[in-house]
Amino acid sequence: MDRNLTRGGPAPTAGSGACAGGPPRRVCVLGAGASGLTLARELVRLGHEVVVLENTDQVGGKAESVYVDGRAYDMGAHVCTTAYTELYSLAAELGVETEDATPTLELDAGHRRAAPPGSGFFRRRAFQRYLRLREREFPDAGRPGLAHSAAALALPISSWLDAEGLGAMAGSLGTGYTSGGFGLLTDPGLPALYFVKFAELTGLVGSGAPLGGHAGNFTVKDGFARLWRRVAKELPDVRTGVRVEWIERGPDAVTVRTGSEQVTADALVLTVPLDRVRTVMDLTDEERDIASRVRTVDYRTVLCRVSGLPRGGMFLLPWRGAAAATSGGRCVAYHSRYAGQDLVVAYCYGDGVDAGALRERLGEDLARAGGRLEEVLRVAEWPFMPHFGCEDVAAGVLERLEASQGLNRTYHAGSLPAFELIETNVAYARDLAARFFQITERAAGPAPPRAAGPVHADGLYGAEEIRVWLVRRVAAELNQPECEIDPSIPVEAYGLDSLEVADIQADLSERIGFRVPPTLLSEFPTLDAVARHLASAERAEPGGE
Repeated sequence: MDRNLTRGGPAPTAGSGACAGGPPRRVCVLGAGASGLTLARELVRLGHEVVVLENTDQVGGKAESVYVDGRAYDMGAHVCTTAYTELYSLAAELGVETEDATPTLELDAGHRRAAPPGSGFFRRRAFQRYLRLREREFPDAGRPGLAHSAAALALPISSWLDAEGLGAMAGSLGTGYTSGGFGLLTDPGLPALYFVKFAELTGLVGSGAPLGGHAGNFTVKDGFARLWRRVAKELPDVRTGVRVEWIERGPDAVTVRTGSEQVTADALVLTVPLDRVRTVMDLTDEERDIASRVRTVDYRTVLCRVSGLPRGGMFLLPWRGAAAATSGGRCVAYHSRYAGQDLVVAYCYGDGVDAGALRERLGEDLARAGGRLEEVLRVAEWPFMPHFGCEDVAAGVLERLEASQGLNRTYHAGSLPAFELIETNVAYARDLAARFFQITERAAGPAPPRAAGPVHADGLYGAEEIRVWLVRRVAAELNQPECEIDPSIPVEAYGLDSLEVADIQADLSERIGFRVPPTLLSEFPTLDAVARHLASAERAEPGGE
Protein backbone atom coordinates (compact mmCIF):
# COMPACT_ATOMS: atom_id res chain seq x y z
CA MET A 1 0.00 0.00 0.00
CA ASP A 2 1.50 3.35 -1.09
CA ARG A 3 1.33 5.84 1.76
CA ASN A 4 3.75 8.43 0.46
CA LEU A 5 1.50 11.45 0.95
CA THR A 6 4.04 14.26 1.02
CA ARG A 7 2.25 17.47 0.02
CA GLY A 8 2.95 19.47 -3.08
CA GLY A 9 5.85 19.48 -5.52
CA PRO A 10 8.65 17.03 -6.14
CA ALA A 11 10.11 14.86 -3.42
CA PRO A 12 12.05 17.08 -1.01
CA THR A 13 15.81 16.96 -1.05
CA ALA A 14 18.09 17.44 1.93
CA GLY A 15 17.76 20.95 3.24
CA SER A 16 14.76 21.78 1.05
CA GLY A 17 12.67 22.55 4.12
CA ALA A 18 9.77 20.18 3.48
CA CYS A 19 7.78 19.87 6.71
CA ALA A 20 10.40 22.21 8.13
CA GLY A 21 10.08 23.46 11.66
CA GLY A 22 11.68 26.20 13.66
CA PRO A 23 10.85 29.17 15.82
CA PRO A 24 8.27 31.82 14.87
CA ARG A 25 9.59 34.06 12.10
CA ARG A 26 8.94 37.53 10.77
CA VAL A 27 7.88 37.05 7.14
CA CYS A 28 7.56 39.69 4.43
CA VAL A 29 5.04 38.80 1.72
CA LEU A 30 5.22 40.72 -1.55
CA GLY A 31 1.77 40.99 -3.10
CA ALA A 32 -1.71 41.27 -1.56
CA GLY A 33 -3.55 39.18 -4.11
CA ALA A 34 -5.21 35.84 -3.42
CA SER A 35 -1.89 34.05 -2.84
CA GLY A 36 -0.31 36.69 -0.64
CA LEU A 37 -3.34 37.24 1.58
CA THR A 38 -4.11 33.52 1.92
CA LEU A 39 -0.51 32.74 2.82
CA ALA A 40 -0.33 35.63 5.28
CA ARG A 41 -3.47 34.36 6.97
CA GLU A 42 -2.01 30.88 7.28
CA LEU A 43 1.28 32.18 8.65
CA VAL A 44 -0.46 34.32 11.27
CA ARG A 45 -2.51 31.30 12.26
CA LEU A 46 0.68 29.29 12.70
CA GLY A 47 2.15 31.97 14.95
CA HIS A 48 4.42 33.99 12.67
CA GLU A 49 4.65 37.77 12.38
CA VAL A 50 3.71 38.84 8.85
CA VAL A 51 4.02 42.05 6.85
CA VAL A 52 2.25 42.19 3.46
CA LEU A 53 3.45 44.78 0.94
CA GLU A 54 1.28 45.65 -2.09
CA ASN A 55 2.32 48.15 -4.74
CA THR A 56 -1.21 49.09 -5.84
CA ASP A 57 -3.71 50.98 -3.70
CA GLN A 58 -6.03 48.01 -3.18
CA VAL A 59 -5.88 44.34 -2.21
CA GLY A 60 -7.13 41.35 -4.19
CA GLY A 61 -4.89 41.39 -7.25
CA LYS A 62 -6.77 40.08 -10.27
CA ALA A 63 -9.90 39.55 -8.14
CA GLU A 64 -10.93 43.15 -8.84
CA SER A 65 -14.52 44.33 -8.64
CA VAL A 66 -15.95 47.56 -10.04
CA TYR A 67 -19.21 48.94 -8.66
CA VAL A 68 -21.70 50.81 -10.85
CA ASP A 69 -25.05 51.91 -9.44
CA GLY A 70 -24.49 49.66 -6.44
CA ARG A 71 -23.90 46.53 -8.54
CA ALA A 72 -20.65 44.59 -8.59
CA TYR A 73 -18.87 43.72 -11.84
CA ASP A 74 -15.89 41.39 -11.45
CA MET A 75 -13.04 42.36 -13.76
CA GLY A 76 -10.97 39.27 -13.00
CA ALA A 77 -11.79 36.18 -10.95
CA HIS A 78 -15.49 35.35 -10.92
CA VAL A 79 -16.62 31.80 -11.75
CA CYS A 80 -15.94 29.06 -9.18
CA THR A 81 -16.78 25.40 -9.75
CA THR A 82 -17.62 22.77 -7.15
CA ALA A 83 -13.93 21.84 -7.28
CA TYR A 84 -13.10 25.16 -5.56
CA THR A 85 -13.13 23.60 -2.11
CA GLU A 86 -10.32 25.75 -0.66
CA LEU A 87 -11.87 28.99 -1.86
CA TYR A 88 -15.29 28.04 -0.56
CA SER A 89 -13.80 26.98 2.77
CA LEU A 90 -12.09 30.35 3.11
CA ALA A 91 -15.27 32.27 2.30
CA ALA A 92 -17.29 30.16 4.75
CA GLU A 93 -14.77 30.66 7.55
CA LEU A 94 -14.98 34.41 7.09
CA GLY A 95 -18.74 34.52 6.72
CA VAL A 96 -18.52 35.91 3.19
CA GLU A 97 -21.67 34.92 1.33
CA THR A 98 -21.59 33.12 -2.01
CA GLU A 99 -24.30 32.76 -4.64
CA ASP A 100 -24.97 30.70 -7.76
CA ALA A 101 -23.18 32.01 -10.83
CA THR A 102 -24.94 32.75 -14.09
CA PRO A 103 -24.86 29.84 -16.58
CA THR A 104 -21.84 29.41 -18.86
CA LEU A 105 -22.92 29.09 -22.51
CA GLU A 106 -21.26 28.96 -25.91
CA LEU A 107 -22.69 31.54 -28.26
CA ASP A 108 -22.91 30.57 -31.93
CA ALA A 109 -22.42 34.04 -33.36
CA GLY A 110 -23.53 33.04 -36.87
CA HIS A 111 -26.87 31.69 -35.78
CA ARG A 112 -27.00 33.71 -32.55
CA ARG A 113 -27.86 30.68 -30.47
CA ALA A 114 -26.52 29.93 -27.00
CA ALA A 115 -26.05 26.44 -25.55
CA PRO A 116 -23.91 24.73 -22.90
CA PRO A 117 -20.44 23.59 -24.04
CA GLY A 118 -20.35 20.20 -25.77
CA SER A 119 -20.49 17.08 -23.61
CA GLY A 120 -18.69 14.61 -25.91
CA PHE A 121 -15.75 14.25 -23.56
CA PHE A 122 -17.99 13.16 -20.71
CA ARG A 123 -19.30 10.13 -22.54
CA ARG A 124 -18.12 6.95 -20.94
CA ARG A 125 -15.44 5.87 -23.40
CA ALA A 126 -13.66 9.22 -23.72
CA PHE A 127 -13.83 10.03 -20.04
CA GLN A 128 -12.62 6.60 -18.95
CA ARG A 129 -9.67 6.97 -21.32
CA TYR A 130 -8.70 10.17 -19.52
CA LEU A 131 -9.10 8.64 -16.07
CA ARG A 132 -6.89 5.66 -16.97
CA LEU A 133 -4.25 7.98 -18.39
CA ARG A 134 -4.43 10.21 -15.31
CA GLU A 135 -3.96 7.28 -12.96
CA ARG A 136 -0.99 6.02 -14.94
CA GLU A 137 0.83 9.22 -15.91
CA PHE A 138 -0.16 12.17 -13.69
CA PRO A 139 -2.07 10.94 -10.61
CA ASP A 140 -1.19 14.07 -8.62
CA ALA A 141 -2.75 16.53 -11.08
CA GLY A 142 -5.40 17.53 -8.53
CA ARG A 143 -2.88 18.39 -5.82
CA PRO A 144 -1.59 21.93 -5.27
CA GLY A 145 1.13 22.99 -7.69
CA LEU A 146 2.31 21.97 -11.15
CA ALA A 147 5.79 20.48 -10.76
CA HIS A 148 4.54 17.04 -9.73
CA SER A 149 2.86 16.49 -13.12
CA ALA A 150 5.12 18.55 -15.40
CA ALA A 151 7.26 15.74 -16.83
CA ALA A 152 4.22 13.79 -18.03
CA LEU A 153 2.50 16.79 -19.61
CA ALA A 154 5.23 18.77 -21.36
CA LEU A 155 4.01 18.12 -24.91
CA PRO A 156 2.09 20.87 -26.72
CA ILE A 157 -1.62 20.63 -25.96
CA SER A 158 -2.77 19.65 -29.43
CA SER A 159 0.03 17.08 -29.81
CA TRP A 160 -0.83 15.54 -26.45
CA LEU A 161 -4.54 15.39 -27.22
CA ASP A 162 -3.85 13.70 -30.55
CA ALA A 163 -1.35 11.26 -29.09
CA GLU A 164 -3.73 10.20 -26.32
CA GLY A 165 -6.89 10.11 -28.45
CA LEU A 166 -8.56 12.84 -26.40
CA GLY A 167 -9.93 15.07 -29.14
CA ALA A 168 -13.30 15.11 -27.39
CA MET A 169 -11.64 16.82 -24.42
CA ALA A 170 -10.80 19.78 -26.65
CA GLY A 171 -14.37 19.90 -27.93
CA SER A 172 -15.86 20.08 -24.44
CA LEU A 173 -13.30 22.23 -22.62
CA GLY A 174 -11.23 24.03 -25.27
CA THR A 175 -13.45 27.08 -25.73
CA GLY A 176 -13.65 27.64 -21.98
CA TYR A 177 -9.88 27.35 -21.70
CA THR A 178 -9.17 29.87 -24.45
CA SER A 179 -11.92 32.23 -23.25
CA GLY A 180 -10.36 32.16 -19.78
CA GLY A 181 -7.19 33.77 -21.11
CA PHE A 182 -4.96 30.69 -21.09
CA GLY A 183 -4.15 30.65 -24.81
CA LEU A 184 -4.99 28.52 -27.84
CA LEU A 185 -4.95 24.74 -27.77
CA THR A 186 -3.04 24.91 -31.07
CA ASP A 187 -0.18 27.01 -29.64
CA PRO A 188 2.92 24.82 -30.21
CA GLY A 189 4.68 26.38 -27.24
CA LEU A 190 1.93 25.80 -24.66
CA PRO A 191 2.30 22.58 -22.62
CA ALA A 192 -0.63 20.25 -21.96
CA LEU A 193 0.14 20.67 -18.26
CA TYR A 194 -1.84 23.91 -18.13
CA PHE A 195 -4.85 22.57 -20.02
CA VAL A 196 -5.01 19.54 -17.72
CA LYS A 197 -4.80 21.73 -14.61
CA PHE A 198 -7.63 23.88 -15.96
CA ALA A 199 -9.67 20.75 -16.72
CA GLU A 200 -9.14 19.36 -13.22
CA LEU A 201 -10.51 22.54 -11.69
CA THR A 202 -13.72 22.30 -13.68
CA GLY A 203 -14.67 19.50 -11.31
CA LEU A 204 -13.70 16.93 -13.90
CA VAL A 205 -12.59 14.38 -11.30
CA GLY A 206 -14.53 14.16 -8.06
CA SER A 207 -17.83 13.23 -6.54
CA GLY A 208 -19.79 15.97 -8.27
CA ALA A 209 -21.50 16.62 -4.93
CA PRO A 210 -22.89 20.12 -4.29
CA LEU A 211 -20.56 22.49 -2.49
CA GLY A 212 -22.18 24.52 0.25
CA GLY A 213 -25.57 24.30 -1.39
CA HIS A 214 -24.24 25.12 -4.87
CA ALA A 215 -25.01 22.32 -7.30
CA GLY A 216 -23.03 24.07 -10.03
CA ASN A 217 -20.81 27.12 -10.48
CA PHE A 218 -20.89 29.83 -7.84
CA THR A 219 -19.30 33.18 -7.11
CA VAL A 220 -18.84 35.65 -4.28
CA LYS A 221 -21.94 37.71 -3.66
CA ASP A 222 -21.57 41.47 -4.18
CA GLY A 223 -18.15 41.18 -5.82
CA PHE A 224 -15.13 38.93 -5.56
CA ALA A 225 -12.99 41.73 -4.18
CA ARG A 226 -15.15 41.69 -1.06
CA LEU A 227 -13.64 38.36 0.01
CA TRP A 228 -10.07 39.67 -0.17
CA ARG A 229 -10.90 42.90 1.62
CA ARG A 230 -12.32 40.73 4.39
CA VAL A 231 -9.14 38.63 4.56
CA ALA A 232 -6.96 41.74 4.62
CA LYS A 233 -9.08 43.31 7.35
CA GLU A 234 -8.29 40.52 9.81
CA LEU A 235 -4.52 40.61 9.14
CA PRO A 236 -2.42 42.78 11.46
CA ASP A 237 -0.13 44.44 8.87
CA VAL A 238 -1.15 44.89 5.22
CA ARG A 239 0.36 47.93 3.50
CA THR A 240 -0.89 49.15 0.11
CA GLY A 241 0.59 51.71 -2.26
CA VAL A 242 4.11 50.55 -1.41
CA ARG A 243 6.89 51.07 -3.95
CA VAL A 244 9.70 48.57 -3.40
CA GLU A 245 13.06 50.07 -4.32
CA TRP A 246 15.47 47.26 -3.39
CA ILE A 247 15.50 43.88 -1.68
CA GLU A 248 18.67 42.76 0.09
CA ARG A 249 18.93 39.10 1.07
CA GLY A 250 21.67 38.57 3.60
CA PRO A 251 22.83 35.57 5.64
CA ASP A 252 20.85 36.68 8.69
CA ALA A 253 17.87 38.62 7.34
CA VAL A 254 16.00 40.04 4.37
CA THR A 255 15.74 43.82 4.07
CA VAL A 256 13.11 45.42 1.85
CA ARG A 257 13.64 49.10 1.17
CA THR A 258 10.59 51.07 0.04
CA GLY A 259 10.07 54.70 -0.82
CA SER A 260 9.32 55.57 2.80
CA GLU A 261 10.65 52.84 5.08
CA GLN A 262 12.70 49.72 5.54
CA VAL A 263 11.24 46.31 6.42
CA THR A 264 13.45 43.63 7.93
CA ALA A 265 12.32 40.00 7.97
CA ASP A 266 13.56 36.45 8.45
CA ALA A 267 11.95 35.25 5.22
CA LEU A 268 10.63 36.69 1.96
CA VAL A 269 7.69 35.30 -0.01
CA LEU A 270 7.32 36.39 -3.63
CA THR A 271 3.78 36.01 -4.99
CA VAL A 272 4.81 37.55 -8.31
CA PRO A 273 7.06 35.74 -10.79
CA LEU A 274 10.81 36.26 -10.61
CA ASP A 275 10.87 38.28 -13.81
CA ARG A 276 8.77 40.95 -12.09
CA VAL A 277 11.37 41.60 -9.36
CA ARG A 278 14.67 41.33 -11.24
CA THR A 279 15.06 45.12 -11.28
CA VAL A 280 14.74 45.41 -7.49
CA MET A 281 16.61 42.30 -6.33
CA ASP A 282 20.03 40.83 -7.00
CA LEU A 283 19.01 37.45 -8.40
CA THR A 284 21.23 34.40 -8.34
CA ASP A 285 22.29 32.85 -11.65
CA GLU A 286 19.65 30.14 -11.18
CA GLU A 287 16.93 32.71 -10.45
CA ARG A 288 17.94 34.82 -13.46
CA ASP A 289 17.75 31.80 -15.72
CA ILE A 290 14.30 30.83 -14.43
CA ALA A 291 13.10 34.45 -14.70
CA SER A 292 14.26 34.64 -18.34
CA ARG A 293 11.99 31.73 -19.25
CA VAL A 294 8.73 33.15 -17.84
CA ARG A 295 6.02 33.94 -20.38
CA THR A 296 2.73 35.78 -19.90
CA VAL A 297 -0.47 36.41 -21.86
CA ASP A 298 -1.71 39.92 -22.70
CA TYR A 299 -5.29 39.52 -21.47
CA ARG A 300 -7.71 42.37 -20.95
CA THR A 301 -11.15 42.74 -19.43
CA VAL A 302 -13.42 45.55 -20.53
CA LEU A 303 -16.41 46.89 -18.63
CA CYS A 304 -18.68 48.22 -21.33
CA ARG A 305 -22.25 49.14 -22.15
CA VAL A 306 -23.80 47.16 -25.00
CA SER A 307 -27.17 46.65 -26.61
CA GLY A 308 -28.66 43.75 -28.50
CA LEU A 309 -26.76 40.90 -26.84
CA PRO A 310 -28.20 37.90 -24.98
CA ARG A 311 -28.11 38.59 -21.24
CA GLY A 312 -27.90 36.71 -17.97
CA GLY A 313 -24.92 34.46 -18.55
CA MET A 314 -21.22 33.94 -19.18
CA PHE A 315 -21.17 33.72 -22.97
CA LEU A 316 -18.14 32.12 -24.65
CA LEU A 317 -17.40 33.15 -28.24
CA PRO A 318 -15.75 30.25 -30.09
CA TRP A 319 -13.29 31.22 -32.83
CA ARG A 320 -12.98 28.75 -35.68
CA GLY A 321 -11.42 28.60 -39.13
CA ALA A 322 -8.93 31.26 -40.15
CA ALA A 323 -9.76 33.69 -37.34
CA ALA A 324 -7.33 33.37 -34.44
CA ALA A 325 -8.82 34.08 -31.04
CA THR A 326 -5.58 35.47 -29.68
CA SER A 327 -4.93 37.93 -32.50
CA GLY A 328 -4.86 41.45 -31.14
CA GLY A 329 -8.02 42.76 -29.57
CA ARG A 330 -10.25 39.79 -30.30
CA CYS A 331 -13.10 39.23 -27.83
CA VAL A 332 -13.42 35.62 -26.61
CA ALA A 333 -16.24 35.97 -24.06
CA TYR A 334 -18.52 38.41 -22.31
CA HIS A 335 -20.32 38.21 -18.98
CA SER A 336 -23.79 39.63 -18.39
CA ARG A 337 -24.18 39.26 -14.63
CA TYR A 338 -27.49 41.08 -14.36
CA ALA A 339 -30.16 40.13 -16.90
CA GLY A 340 -31.86 43.51 -16.71
CA GLN A 341 -28.70 45.58 -17.22
CA ASP A 342 -26.80 46.57 -20.36
CA LEU A 343 -23.36 46.56 -18.67
CA VAL A 344 -21.18 43.55 -19.44
CA VAL A 345 -17.57 42.53 -18.85
CA ALA A 346 -15.87 41.52 -22.11
CA TYR A 347 -12.74 39.36 -22.18
CA CYS A 348 -10.13 40.00 -24.87
CA TYR A 349 -6.61 39.05 -25.91
CA GLY A 350 -4.63 42.26 -26.25
CA ASP A 351 -1.58 41.12 -28.21
CA GLY A 352 -0.10 44.59 -27.77
CA VAL A 353 -2.88 46.60 -29.44
CA ASP A 354 -3.59 50.13 -28.28
CA ALA A 355 -6.82 51.30 -26.67
CA GLY A 356 -8.33 52.55 -29.93
CA ALA A 357 -7.70 49.30 -31.81
CA LEU A 358 -9.01 47.27 -28.87
CA ARG A 359 -12.27 49.21 -28.85
CA GLU A 360 -12.66 48.89 -32.62
CA ARG A 361 -12.13 45.13 -32.66
CA LEU A 362 -14.29 44.61 -29.60
CA GLY A 363 -17.10 46.46 -31.41
CA GLU A 364 -16.65 44.21 -34.45
CA ASP A 365 -16.77 41.02 -32.38
CA LEU A 366 -19.83 42.06 -30.41
CA ALA A 367 -21.54 42.98 -33.68
CA ARG A 368 -20.88 39.42 -34.93
CA ALA A 369 -22.80 38.23 -31.88
CA GLY A 370 -25.70 40.58 -32.67
CA GLY A 371 -24.78 43.41 -30.31
CA ARG A 372 -23.66 47.01 -30.44
CA LEU A 373 -20.87 48.51 -28.33
CA GLU A 374 -22.21 51.74 -26.85
CA GLU A 375 -19.61 52.80 -24.27
CA VAL A 376 -16.37 51.60 -22.68
CA LEU A 377 -16.20 52.36 -18.96
CA ARG A 378 -13.00 50.63 -17.88
CA VAL A 379 -10.23 48.44 -19.28
CA ALA A 380 -8.10 46.23 -17.00
CA GLU A 381 -4.84 45.00 -18.52
CA TRP A 382 -3.37 41.87 -16.97
CA PRO A 383 0.09 40.30 -17.39
CA PHE A 384 -1.88 37.08 -17.24
CA MET A 385 -0.98 33.42 -16.75
CA PRO A 386 2.75 33.40 -16.02
CA HIS A 387 3.97 30.09 -17.45
CA PHE A 388 6.78 28.22 -19.13
CA GLY A 389 7.05 26.84 -22.64
CA CYS A 390 7.11 23.18 -23.63
CA GLU A 391 10.88 22.83 -23.86
CA ASP A 392 11.46 24.44 -20.49
CA VAL A 393 8.78 22.33 -18.79
CA ALA A 394 10.28 19.19 -20.33
CA ALA A 395 13.71 20.26 -19.08
CA GLY A 396 12.45 20.54 -15.49
CA VAL A 397 12.10 24.29 -14.90
CA LEU A 398 9.11 23.85 -12.57
CA GLU A 399 10.98 21.26 -10.53
CA ARG A 400 13.89 23.72 -10.31
CA LEU A 401 11.54 26.42 -9.03
CA GLU A 402 10.21 24.07 -6.35
CA ALA A 403 13.73 23.00 -5.39
CA SER A 404 14.62 26.66 -4.79
CA GLN A 405 11.96 27.12 -2.09
CA GLY A 406 13.66 28.53 1.00
CA LEU A 407 17.02 29.22 -0.61
CA ASN A 408 18.36 32.68 0.25
CA ARG A 409 15.42 33.02 2.67
CA THR A 410 13.09 33.25 -0.34
CA TYR A 411 9.88 31.35 -1.13
CA HIS A 412 7.67 31.41 -4.21
CA ALA A 413 3.87 31.37 -4.41
CA GLY A 414 1.34 32.64 -6.90
CA SER A 415 0.30 31.60 -10.38
CA LEU A 416 3.74 30.61 -11.71
CA PRO A 417 4.09 27.52 -9.49
CA ALA A 418 0.32 27.09 -8.97
CA PHE A 419 -1.48 28.06 -12.26
CA GLU A 420 -3.62 31.13 -12.96
CA LEU A 421 -6.84 30.24 -11.16
CA ILE A 422 -8.06 31.58 -7.83
CA GLU A 423 -8.50 28.08 -6.38
CA THR A 424 -5.03 26.92 -7.40
CA ASN A 425 -3.51 30.03 -5.84
CA VAL A 426 -5.36 29.58 -2.54
CA ALA A 427 -4.58 25.86 -2.37
CA TYR A 428 -0.89 26.35 -3.16
CA ALA A 429 -0.51 29.13 -0.59
CA ARG A 430 -1.98 26.94 2.15
CA ASP A 431 0.22 24.05 1.03
CA LEU A 432 3.35 26.23 1.09
CA ALA A 433 2.64 27.29 4.67
CA ALA A 434 2.15 23.67 5.73
CA ARG A 435 5.37 22.51 4.05
CA PHE A 436 7.78 25.22 5.12
CA PHE A 437 6.44 27.23 8.03
CA GLN A 438 5.43 24.79 10.75
CA ILE A 439 6.68 25.89 14.18
CA THR A 440 8.58 23.01 15.78
CA GLU A 441 7.73 23.89 19.37
CA ARG A 442 4.03 23.58 18.56
CA ALA A 443 4.13 20.56 16.27
CA ALA A 444 2.96 18.12 18.93
CA GLY A 445 0.31 20.41 20.43
CA PRO A 446 -3.03 21.68 19.19
CA ALA A 447 -2.89 23.76 16.04
CA PRO A 448 -3.58 27.42 16.80
CA PRO A 449 -6.99 28.59 15.57
CA ARG A 450 -7.24 30.61 12.40
CA ALA A 451 -7.19 34.32 12.96
CA ALA A 452 -10.93 34.54 12.41
CA GLY A 453 -11.44 31.87 15.06
CA PRO A 454 -13.33 28.61 14.37
CA VAL A 455 -14.86 28.50 17.85
CA HIS A 456 -18.55 29.31 17.57
CA ALA A 457 -20.85 30.89 20.08
CA ASP A 458 -23.34 28.04 19.70
CA GLY A 459 -20.75 25.58 21.05
CA LEU A 460 -20.72 23.50 17.84
CA TYR A 461 -17.63 22.48 15.94
CA GLY A 462 -16.58 24.55 12.94
CA ALA A 463 -15.20 23.15 9.69
CA GLU A 464 -11.63 24.09 10.62
CA GLU A 465 -11.76 22.29 13.96
CA ILE A 466 -13.11 19.16 12.31
CA ARG A 467 -10.53 19.35 9.53
CA VAL A 468 -7.63 19.66 12.00
CA TRP A 469 -8.96 16.68 13.98
CA LEU A 470 -9.36 14.58 10.82
CA VAL A 471 -5.82 15.35 9.67
CA ARG A 472 -4.42 14.36 13.08
CA ARG A 473 -6.50 11.20 13.22
CA VAL A 474 -5.53 10.04 9.72
CA ALA A 475 -1.87 10.86 10.44
CA ALA A 476 -2.02 8.76 13.60
CA GLU A 477 -3.68 5.87 11.76
CA LEU A 478 -0.99 5.92 9.06
CA ASN A 479 1.88 6.69 11.45
CA GLN A 480 2.73 9.74 9.34
CA PRO A 481 3.63 13.34 10.28
CA GLU A 482 0.59 15.61 10.19
CA CYS A 483 2.25 17.86 7.62
CA GLU A 484 2.21 14.96 5.15
CA ILE A 485 -1.58 14.57 5.26
CA ASP A 486 -3.13 16.76 2.60
CA PRO A 487 -6.85 17.31 3.37
CA SER A 488 -7.52 18.45 -0.22
CA ILE A 489 -6.58 15.21 -2.01
CA PRO A 490 -9.04 12.33 -2.58
CA VAL A 491 -9.67 10.33 0.59
CA GLU A 492 -8.92 7.07 -1.21
CA ALA A 493 -5.36 8.30 -1.85
CA TYR A 494 -4.51 7.73 1.82
CA GLY A 495 -4.76 3.97 1.31
CA LEU A 496 -6.88 3.37 4.42
CA ASP A 497 -8.42 -0.06 4.68
CA SER A 498 -12.04 -0.61 5.72
CA LEU A 499 -11.20 -1.28 9.39
CA GLU A 500 -9.12 1.87 9.64
CA VAL A 501 -11.93 3.90 8.08
CA ALA A 502 -14.44 2.40 10.52
CA ASP A 503 -12.22 3.26 13.50
CA ILE A 504 -11.79 6.85 12.34
CA GLN A 505 -15.52 7.32 11.79
CA ALA A 506 -16.33 5.83 15.20
CA ASP A 507 -13.90 8.20 16.89
CA LEU A 508 -15.28 11.09 14.84
CA SER A 509 -18.83 10.32 15.97
CA GLU A 510 -17.69 10.40 19.59
CA ARG A 511 -15.76 13.60 19.00
CA ILE A 512 -18.59 15.66 17.50
CA GLY A 513 -21.42 14.13 19.54
CA PHE A 514 -23.57 12.49 16.88
CA ARG A 515 -23.29 9.39 14.76
CA VAL A 516 -21.87 9.85 11.28
CA PRO A 517 -23.05 7.51 8.50
CA PRO A 518 -20.77 4.52 7.86
CA THR A 519 -20.28 5.67 4.26
CA LEU A 520 -19.18 9.21 5.19
CA LEU A 521 -15.56 9.00 4.00
CA SER A 522 -16.64 7.49 0.70
CA GLU A 523 -19.43 9.99 0.07
CA PHE A 524 -17.22 13.08 0.09
CA PRO A 525 -14.08 13.54 -2.01
CA THR A 526 -11.72 15.06 0.56
CA LEU A 527 -11.28 15.60 4.29
CA ASP A 528 -11.93 19.28 3.60
CA ALA A 529 -15.32 18.41 2.11
CA VAL A 530 -16.13 16.07 5.02
CA ALA A 531 -15.33 18.83 7.52
CA ARG A 532 -17.50 21.39 5.77
CA HIS A 533 -20.39 18.96 5.48
CA LEU A 534 -20.28 18.00 9.15
CA ALA A 535 -20.02 21.62 10.29
CA SER A 536 -23.12 22.58 8.29
CA ALA A 537 -24.96 19.39 9.34
CA GLU A 538 -24.46 20.23 13.01
CA ARG A 539 -26.16 23.56 12.56
CA ALA A 540 -28.95 22.24 10.41
CA GLU A 541 -29.77 19.45 12.89
CA PRO A 542 -28.37 20.38 16.30
CA GLY A 543 -29.84 17.27 17.85
CA GLY A 544 -27.75 14.99 15.66
CA GLU A 545 -28.99 11.94 13.86
